[in-house]
Amino acid sequence: MNAESQQQVSDQNTWIDDLRNLRRKAREAYRNAKNDLEAFQHVDDGTFSTLPPPKGEKIHITTTCTALMALVAARKIKALCPPGHQKKALKDVFERVVKYEWKSEGLQPDNAFSVALVLRAAGFLVKHNYLTRDTVFGFNHENRAIQTIAKDLAEKAYKDGVGQAFSVRVPQPTASQPAAPQTGATQPLDEKNLGTPVSISQSYPPKAAIVYWYIDGIHALKIPLHDEEWKALIRWSTTEFAQQLTRVATADDALMDPVSLAMAACLVVRIKKVMDERDSSDDLTLVLPSKTEIGQAVSLVFDHQRPSGIWPKYFPMFHFQNAGANYCFTFEMLEALISEIGSSDILRLPKIVDKLNRAVDWCKLNRLRYKVNGLDYFGWNSGGSLNTLLASKPESWATATVHWFLHKLDDALSEAIHRALLEKYKVVVPAKADREDWDMLADANVEIQGQRVTVKKVLEEEFFGQLTGVLQDDIRCTVPDRKSVLLFGPPGTAKTTVVRRLAKAVGWPCVEIRPSNFLQRGLDNIYVVADEIFEDLLDLSRTIIFFDEMDALVQSRTMPLDATRQFLTTCMLPKLAELHDEARSAFFVATNYRATFDEAITRPGRFDLLLFVGPPSWTEKLTKFENMVTSSPAGKKIVGSDDDRARALASELKKVLEQWAKDAVLIEELDRFTYDETKTLLEELLRTSGLTTASADVAKAVQNIDKTTFVSLVQNWSEKYIILREVPTSSEKPNDNYTNFVADQSMSRRQ
Repeated sequence: MNAESQQQVSDQNTWIDDLRNLRRKAREAYRNAKNDLEAFQHVDDGTFSTLPPPKGEKIHITTTCTALMALVAARKIKALCPPGHQKKALKDVFERVVKYEWKSEGLQPDNAFSVALVLRAAGFLVKHNYLTRDTVFGFNHENRAIQTIAKDLAEKAYKDGVGQAFSVRVPQPTASQPAAPQTGATQPLDEKNLGTPVSISQSYPPKAAIVYWYIDGIHALKIPLHDEEWKALIRWSTTEFAQQLTRVATADDALMDPVSLAMAACLVVRIKKVMDERDSSDDLTLVLPSKTEIGQAVSLVFDHQRPSGIWPKYFPMFHFQNAGANYCFTFEMLEALISEIGSSDILRLPKIVDKLNRAVDWCKLNRLRYKVNGLDYFGWNSGGSLNTLLASKPESWATATVHWFLHKLDDALSEAIHRALLEKYKVVVPAKADREDWDMLADANVEIQGQRVTVKKVLEEEFFGQLTGVLQDDIRCTVPDRKSVLLFGPPGTAKTTVVRRLAKAVGWPCVEIRPSNFLQRGLDNIYVVADEIFEDLLDLSRTIIFFDEMDALVQSRTMPLDATRQFLTTCMLPKLAELHDEARSAFFVATNYRATFDEAITRPGRFDLLLFVGPPSWTEKLTKFENMVTSSPAGKKIVGSDDDRARALASELKKVLEQWAKDAVLIEELDRFTYDETKTLLEELLRTSGLTTASADVAKAVQNIDKTTFVSLVQNWSEKYIILREVPTSSEKPNDNYTNFVADQSMSRRQ
């Protein structure tokens, strides 16, 4: 490896370490997510109060929606909304939200802010398989289904403009309901005359955040919109993005709003994804910003982060009558950025990891504790109301948003680490599951706990269904059932090919670890290197991990036998057990000699399946003659690229050899030939057939093969050359491969 390559590896390892350190901090900060949010939950209906202590007079619509989404992101939703619970089952809780009035602290009923968050929560619950789409569409609000409300808002955006459809109106206070003065709250801005104070009854211009939440919801719910409606949304979104980008890029202190720029960037990226899925025409997509423009916008957004880790408050989305200004919270913005821009893209931008470290530090330093009625409430405050902030009261929605961001950051970091590790180990990620090579693979018979089956059938039954069923977009997915296999059998029986083709068939990348990986820095550092390797492997997800040629480690002449066994038992055992328990990948270990592995290694808890892999039977190999013919040098000479000629040659050979190989002893000998040895045998037969060019008569030339020659070759090779030769020559010691083969045939088992 040259100096430049070494530097690249070093830089990559440093970046991975930086990501791991940031993830460690995020996990420390979110470890109390369940307890923090549970304190705000109403025991009677499962919804969530905005401030402590929870009171049950009304349902807080947007607060509850945010809390539910955060709990889903944290994988804690079942703990607080358990299925079948009489009062707090998730389906019942969300149905209560849908049926209740959508006013959100005195806003106009069915305002765009409330509608967008209810739709987003509905889509989030459906996307993550906690509710079905049909269930959600069965809920009604004011005698209108959710999908109808969503479509009506899009139609209004098309007919009246996005500014009219997504603006937020605050009703005029009445004499009996005076508007409470908000200490420290910024005056709302007139859409047509920015900077001019207006009445609290005025509408607030639409914000990219609200439109983004709406589109996120309808996208997850798969609610279709007409092209004209998408055109209206795209026109407004691209204009908003361009305007915000210009103001921030030109440092227009009076009008710039980096948080709105970030949300506009997320909005146009999401629209682009939707349009790609719809296969929309160019007139809908050409006006969308380029990836370069998006990257520049995101970079500018992070340039305006304060040293504390959050962003200043710019223009509010609106003011609640009695709860202060509502800004797009820093962590709402960061959650959206991580979701839309992509883990690898955003985390590779210069200094972004440092910026995210600051944000996590803010979370750790600004966690509030508030005591009331003898109970402690923990969490964060968005700062929209100075009164609650000064009182150190955590807000449940802000607390939920911070935990949501931290879990989303964890997922994004884990995904980025996963991808970086695949690059490090030079793994090509398959574009999709592809069974073609698997189906072409010759199968081998195996006896497993008294039952006669085949290797491929066992692996298909145990792995295909469960691996293909794992959610590919969930970095913290787990393999539900069997997740580890010890493959053992003679050399040359295609154990490596079996694992590679299985990985390709289920569409998972395959990371191969060999003894050379452990010994790369010499025997003295084998334990240190093993720690590093397993740290990498534990950070992989949805991956086939393959420990290949482990016999070479066991039998390495550079490593004494006692040191080998010590390494296997004291180092490999606990690490394999941890890999098994984490269950985020499936792993295979291949060995030629099962007996060389300590019994402790093969116990349940490390391997779920012990599977003997022998050579395919003679009958099975006959079915693969066409592949053997077309892949052998002699066969290629004869058939060239003519598929029909290849099939004809394979058919004639198969017909002749089936007639000759009827003797039980001869069949037993042919059974012991590996696939490659059988292919070499055919190669030799073709050389004796007189077939030398593609113009030869296939049927006639095959008849030139002599039965005596065939039988003689089989007997001679089975005694002298094949891996599983039974009788050693006078100059040889007993064949250990054959001895182990006989002993291992009945050792397969599920456990």
